[in-house]
Amino acid sequence: TGTMAPSLPDSDRVDNLERLTRSMLGELKAGRSPPREALLVILDKNQAGCETLADEADGQTSRIGQLVELVCQHEEISLTDNVVPSARPSLGNFIGWGHSESGYNMDVALEVIDEQPKRAMQRARTLLKDLEVLQEQLDEKLRPEWLKVHDSLYNSKAGEPMQVVGIARNMEDVLRWRHQISAVLSWAGSVCHHLRDAIEVCQARRADREKWRSLTWTLISGADVHISARMAAVAWLRRVQAESYADRRPLDDAATENLVSTFANEVLARNLIVADDLQQRLKKCAGAVMRLVPERGAVHTAVQKLSDVKIEIDTVVHDTTELRVRLVGVRAKDVSATFTEDAEAALRELLSAIDRSKAALVGCPVDSHADSGNEEENSFRRWVRDVLLVR
Repeated sequence: TGTMAPSLPDSDRVDNLERLTRSMLGELKAGRSPPREALLVILDKNQAGCETLADEADGQTSRIGQLVELVCQHEEISLTDNVVPSARPSLGNFIGWGHSESGYNMDVALEVIDEQPKRAMQRARTLLKDLEVLQEQLDEKLRPEWLKVHDSLYNSKAGEPMQVVGIARNMEDVLRWRHQISAVLSWAGSVCHHLRDAIEVCQARRADREKWRSLTWTLISGADVHISARMAAVAWLRRVQAESYADRRPLDDAATENLVSTFANEVLARNLIVADDLQQRLKKCAGAVMRLVPERGAVHTAVQKLSDVKIEIDTVVHDTTELRVRLVGVRAKDVSATFTEDAEAALRELLSAIDRSKAALVGCPVDSHADSGNEEENSFRRWVRDVLLVR
C-alpha cells in the first residue's frame, strides 16, 4: 500500500516557495519562457500565500485594536496623539527599553515606566499604519496585477507570446510585499506585549490613586469639622486642576462624572456645615453686642459690620445649596464639564465667604461669656472696641 510522504512544515513550505519563485524569476529575466502550467502553479501559490498573510494581518490588527482600546480607557491617550517627541519610529524601533553599559539609570528607568503607555501606543500606531499601507498595496496593485497575469498566461495558450516583463515584475512585487508584511507581523507580538504591559501600568496607577484618595478621605473624616472641610476642599480643587490642565486638555466624561458625582457634593456639604456654624456665630455675636455694649453708636457700627458679613455668607450659602440640589438631581450620564466648573466656582466663593466670616469673628469671646460675670462681659466689650470698631 505504501506510506504517505510527510507534509512540510509551514516555514519549510514558505522557503521552498521562495526558492521556486526566485528560480522562475531568473528564467523570466534570462528571456526564457517557462512552461505555462508550472508558471501558473507558482503564481497561484504566491497569491494564496499573500492572502494568508493578509488574513493574519487582519487578525493582528483586530487584536492590537482591542488592546489599544483598553489602554485608552485607563489613560487620556489618543492613538493619533504625538505622544513621544521623537522621529517616527521605523520597523527597527520595535525593541526593548535598553540600558547603558554601567547598568540601568534609575531616573531614566522611572521616566520610561511613566511614559510606557504612551510609547506602547506609539508602537501600535506605527505598526497599524504599516499594515494599512501594505493592505492598500495588496488591494490596489497586487490583486489587479494577478488578474492581468492570469489573462496573459491563458491568452498565450492560443499562440500569443507571454508578457514576460509583466509577469517578472509581478513576481518581484509579490516577493517584496511578502517580505515587508512578514517583517511587520514579526513585531506584532512585541507590540501586543508592550500594550499589555501598558494596561498593567495604567491599572496600577489607578489602584494607587484610589488607595491614596481613600487614605486622604479617611484622614479628613477624622479631623475637626472646620479642618476636615478645608482639607477636603483643597484636595478636591487640586485634583480638578490636575486632571483638567496637566496635559492642557479638557476633562473627559468619565473624569468629570467621577469628580462631580462622587466628590463635589461631599466637599460642598462639609463646607456648608462650616458656613452654617459661622452664620449662627455671627448671629449670636450680634445679639451679644446689642445686649452687652451700652453705647448706641458703637452698637450700630458693630452690628452693621457683622450684618454685612452675615448677609454675604447667607447669599453664598443659598447659591451653593441650590447648586447642590442640581448636582444631586443630575443623572450620572448627563454630567458634563460645565457641572465641574460650576462646582469649582461655587466652592471657591464659599471658601472666600467662610474666610471673611472667620476674619470678622477672630478672637471673639462670645462662645465663652454666657452671662456669667462682669469679667466675661468686659472681655467681650474690649473685643468689640478693639476689633469691630476699628475696622
